[in-house]
Amino acid sequence: MARDFDKEKVLEKMRELANSRDKEILEAILDNKKLGDRKKQQRQEVNKVIDVRYLGKIDIEEVIDGEKVKTEKDIYLLMEQMLDKDGNIVDIEKYYTGDDEFLAGNNKSDKYNEIMLAGKYQGREDILKGLQQLKDERILDLKDMEQSRLEELAKTLGIKPEDIKALSEIDIEREIETRKRENKEGKEHENLTKKQVEKISTKSVVKTEEKVTDKETMASLLGVQDKGYKKIAIVYSDKLKEKGNSTRFSVVGIKEDGSAEKIDTLEIDTRFGNNPTNKVNALNRDGSEVQEQQVQSVFRIKNRKEQEIAVRIGAMGTIEVSYLRTDHTQEAFSSPIASENLKPTTREVRQFMDKNKNVKMDGEFEISQLFKENNVSMDMDNIKDTNSYVINKDDLEEIAGQILENDRIAETYNRGDVKKHILEMWKTQDVTTPEELRNLTIKEMLEAEKGEHQQRGC
Repeated sequence: MARDFDKEKVLEKMRELANSRDKEILEAILDNKKLGDRKKQQRQEVNKVIDVRYLGKIDIEEVIDGEKVKTEKDIYLLMEQMLDKDGNIVDIEKYYTGDDEFLAGNNKSDKYNEIMLAGKYQGREDILKGLQQLKDERILDLKDMEQSRLEELAKTLGIKPEDIKALSEIDIEREIETRKRENKEGKEHENLTKKQVEKISTKSVVKTEEKVTDKETMASLLGVQDKGYKKIAIVYSDKLKEKGNSTRFSVVGIKEDGSAEKIDTLEIDTRFGNNPTNKVNALNRDGSEVQEQQVQSVFRIKNRKEQEIAVRIGAMGTIEVSYLRTDHTQEAFSSPIASENLKPTTREVRQFMDKNKNVKMDGEFEISQLFKENNVSMDMDNIKDTNSYVINKDDLEEIAGQILENDRIAETYNRGDVKKHILEMWKTQDVTTPEELRNLTIKEMLEAEKGEHQQRGC
């Protein structure tokens, strides 16, 4: 008998179990050194989770602090297909709790067709009885729910369900709770092919539960707290029929009852155009790298100055969403929004991107532009305009000219080399004036020039 449950959380859990188990299956295939490439390919095409069902709840007796306690557990049934050693497709059922614990299994290909408890629970007739009572339940079915979700989104956008190529669903309130799944050797396969990833996941390939900045959730950022949305879906399709939208992405709010509607607080930012070569200064999760990254679409948030949302198709064909801080030109910093493919950002990155804590980013934009023009690597700390002295383009040119008045430096370095040395020195030293920066750079370059001469035997 089903007890009360949160439908969206159950859907989320079914997706998580399916994706996690598919990854485990793939890792086992890739790690199996006895299989040749042909057999590995066969298993990659066949071995997978074909459906997940939510069966309901049972009470499991556990010993906690020396006392027997009954704990209510959600039960999920994973239905898998596998190739056996003879090349036949066999069906396997696996029962999991909502906290990812494997309880029992049933190999449907053998003559017994019985639920077999995991070793830890051998002899636990109460658990076996509970699973047997639930096994024919079908309270929620992942396949059915995914299809229903696709049909609702397609109807909202005026397209066919099969025209949705990828879908990212964002949980708009909760903060993320991360768990890293590892294989038996304690490692993860990071470089799965696009084909393998497509096999792993449903259309809903990204799950996000992270605050965008130090204070903002997606709901507050987009101003939709009162809309009753449980999720925000970013839909990718080359058949979108929205007026004025040629970016192939659309943003939709999903309510608790599964109904969907277009989010009207977002509009395409035409400053960035619809060309899939738009570039932003992308921070990685901890700010240790800032690199130019292409994005396919940028959405302006109404009533939000210089704050936007960017969307791109990542290396694995999945949708990646990021939060942008922009200036009045086309410069932008982005930070990733956590997903199954992207780890959550650190607090330092969220604070850097938070408009309440870092009100204007003019200095950061100017510094990053100087770094890019002179091929100098960036990280979050050295583009913060918190130095006692903030360098600008005119200063850079003037200091470079002064340094090139030194004959030894002028004989060895060109102007581009000098500017690069100046910026490297600025980002690593806390200088207070242009004169201090010039003198430190001259000293560093003369020492480097002396070392080069000694190596050449001059």
